[in-house]
Amino acid sequence: MAEKAVKVFVIDGVRSVRDELCQLLDSSERFMLAGRASNLAEAVSKLENNDAQVALLDLDLHELEDLTVLSRFCETHPAIKVIGTGSKWEDPVLRPAFGAGISGYLNKPFEEWQLVQLVQEMLEPQGDPEARRDEPQQLQLGHVVMFLSPKRGVGQTTLAVNTATEFSCGDQGRVCLWDADMHFGDAALLLNVLPRASVIDLHRELEGLTARSATSFFSSCGENLWLLAPPIRPEQAELMTAKEMKAVLQFLKKTFRYVVIDAASGFHANALALLPEVDQLVLVTEAGGLLPELHISTARRILTELGLSAEQQIVALNRIKTEDLADVNRFRVEGGKPILFFFPNDYPSVTASLNSGVPVVKSKPGSQIGRAVSQFAELLQEREKKCTSRLQEAR
Repeated sequence: MAEKAVKVFVIDGVRSVRDELCQLLDSSERFMLAGRASNLAEAVSKLENNDAQVALLDLDLHELEDLTVLSRFCETHPAIKVIGTGSKWEDPVLRPAFGAGISGYLNKPFEEWQLVQLVQEMLEPQGDPEARRDEPQQLQLGHVVMFLSPKRGVGQTTLAVNTATEFSCGDQGRVCLWDADMHFGDAALLLNVLPRASVIDLHRELEGLTARSATSFFSSCGENLWLLAPPIRPEQAELMTAKEMKAVLQFLKKTFRYVVIDAASGFHANALALLPEVDQLVLVTEAGGLLPELHISTARRILTELGLSAEQQIVALNRIKTEDLADVNRFRVEGGKPILFFFPNDYPSVTASLNSGVPVVKSKPGSQIGRAVSQFAELLQEREKKCTSRLQEAR
């Protein structure tokens, strides 16, 4: 797409916003401004001899109170992909807009990379059907990593958020961080985002949903990182059963390259129901004393009984101090092989990250904890490659 600029037409009722969007397009190497209008009626007249490929449409326009106008516009301009933009719309109104014909949605204000990502998805060529016959390997399901802890307060969410952020760097592909703590999930706070929708909204529309139309149910947290938030109110957690959680995970695996799950602490039925779909499970605890050892040994026994192999499990010892190293050797698996990863007690870096809402792997990648998370993500990816190789050999 960088070789040929995409022509974008701007439709927005607020002049200052319209000018700002046009300026963004004018200064971009990836886009070309195809025109502007203050409403749909004006846009129709200007688009008669226009070869625009994408239209940015302000969904807060008064004329869109009746979505038949939007539907008619999409029908008469099938070659133009319509991206809705807005700042006040709620999901009960947004979903019908997708039904009326919009191809995507961006919450104002948005940055150029967000527009680039959405346009790439919409204009991605389907390719020659003959050349796609050998694509089953390209359609492999996403890799699932679940973080779980016997108890709260051990830094599980911090590790999950930073690992997902590290996965999203580079060209690894799209990453979903699913905050699966249905009652008290707080991953959004660590990422400094305010979710517009939750997993409940996603599940309601799951049937017939595509990766493109599902965009509005996720919160964008970076170029390749998307957050699927828990219910806004704790009492809504009961609306998600184990069966529904599994259905959501199946959709996520088809949509994202990596799915990182920050599960509720303890052994909630909803988390256990996801275990058959989990590729790697990270048990998070702290070192120091017999209690963490007891928690982890009990947790591992339960997980093994539920069919999760030792090869799929990693014990992450968080907040390691020098005086804790004497206790580390207690954490062993069958055969005496340690499957351990140690995270240092880098309190200043983590605190600064929490206060700023920027994951430590981005705010302070050179810190002790930043380097540790980067190494941990590499470990997970190496284990993924080995697992994939074994499956291919078995076939």
